[in-house]
Amino acid sequence: EVAVLSHNVRFTSDVDAQACDNAFRNYGDGTKNACFGGNLAFLQHAVVRIENAEFEKLGQGLTMGRYALHFHLAGDVSGSYIRNSAIHRSTNRCITLHG
Repeated sequence: EVAVLSHNVRFTSDVDAQACDNAFRNYGDGTKNACFGGNLAFLQHAVVRIENAEFEKLGQGLTMGRYALHFHLAGDVSGSYIRNSAIHRSTNRCITLHG
């Protein structure tokens, strides 16, 4: 659990965005490895409050369930929100909410 953060926060990975783009253009065995970034998973009934955050180069390309922001089997997530935030250069969807 994380306490209230009052500063802007940036989540990123060391994925080489250009190499990932090239790997998708020239799809092959190395594509999955070239696009392997971090992911944030929020599990059942987690109440998530995110504000003023940046998410860059997250997700794991071609891997189901490894999205930048993943609400997994979420159920009732009343009170959850993502505000004033940015998600860009994701390698596998941006936000997934299911269950």
